[in-house]
Amino acid sequence: MKIIKLSDLHSSLMPSVDILPDSAIQKTGKPFFIPDFAERFVCRVAVAAHICRLGKNIACKFANRYYDSIGLCFVLEAADLKDNLLGEGLPVAVATSFDGSVVLGDSYPVCADGHMTVTLSVDGKELGNWEITSVNDMLDSSIELISRYFTLKIGDCVILDFGMGNCELVIGSHLSAVINGKESVNVKIK
Repeated sequence: MKIIKLSDLHSSLMPSVDILPDSAIQKTGKPFFIPDFAERFVCRVAVAAHICRLGKNIACKFANRYYDSIGLCFVLEAADLKDNLLGEGLPVAVATSFDGSVVLGDSYPVCADGHMTVTLSVDGKELGNWEITSVNDMLDSSIELISRYFTLKIGDCVILDFGMGNCELVIGSHLSAVINGKESVNVKIK
């Protein structure tokens, strides 16, 4: 299984594409234990699509055939380590792709209109609420782009990081995210 994360989606050139190891995936409901290799960890909510067909060089108009469900995930980063690495011009993979750095939530059938409402809560208090339109279009164009370089396989996960809900991880807190009124992902921080 590959995890392909796209961020900077509105870049005029090309979005940032990261390949994460399968050990980066953690299922929703399991606690996330803050590692000791950094001081400050942050979390963002992202959209995750599950690939259901094998494909390479997929045209945008056919991309919707290659994913069957969409959910949410938490993308976790070692913020201080990432800042230090960026400052030195070094790759940031150790700060963004460590074990358990993506908490993958439950997914639901794709919505025909591509409209999505996402709510992030920390300890039961709403931290943010986002309306995302044209998710299907963004996903289709992203699949077209990444399938030029990588063969997509059944079970792969494509993550669209819209930069939603940047919050600091605190031991003892509980994070949850809801998509269109249904809880998709939750994690307790330990």
